[in-house]
Amino acid sequence: MRNLSWNKTIITLFCLFTFLLISSCKKEEKVNIDICLNTFGNSVMVTADFETNDFCKRSIVYRSTDNKSYEVVSEIKLTDVKNKQGVFMDTSLVFDGDYYYKVSYGSSLSQAIMINFRRGNNPIRIFPNPFVRYLTIEYNPTCMPYDVQIFDMVGRLVFSENQISTPTKQLDLAALPNGAYIIKCSLGAKVLTYRIIKQ
Repeated sequence: MRNLSWNKTIITLFCLFTFLLISSCKKEEKVNIDICLNTFGNSVMVTADFETNDFCKRSIVYRSTDNKSYEVVSEIKLTDVKNKQGVFMDTSLVFDGDYYYKVSYGSSLSQAIMINFRRGNNPIRIFPNPFVRYLTIEYNPTCMPYDVQIFDMVGRLVFSENQISTPTKQLDLAALPNGAYIIKCSLGAKVLTYRIIKQ
């Protein structure tokens, strides 16, 4: 008799836990998802903007070469979503050419976006190198702003600027002594590193 009562208690607790887990997410609602694509070397960065405050559902990245049949590439970990923006780096591309991407969130699906992928493409141009006072960065931040950090050869941070959102940015580096430096451009999860020289 005691065993039966104990089983009922376990079943009741299990049902209550399941109900709480299911009801912790709001009712299914349509969510707008805007995606943006950039190429970096041998990968494509997929940036998804989610118009929701409820991050309880799965977000899947789909890829196609013909915009008809799509395959699942990966899942955007919603624990990594910051400011309603999630990023996925697709490093599994086999050949150069056109690729189409879609991103889902629950039952919502983004529009397909196409990118022409070329292996070794560098989205950032830094010039002149060597430089005397001004260093120019060319990058079209269509997906998200980027951050710049400059380190000396010992690893000390000597310059930084965050949230750059213009296609051309000129840095006044007159205060830096002549010598070699490492500049890092951070675009979401991707960090591009270059060696620069001030004369």
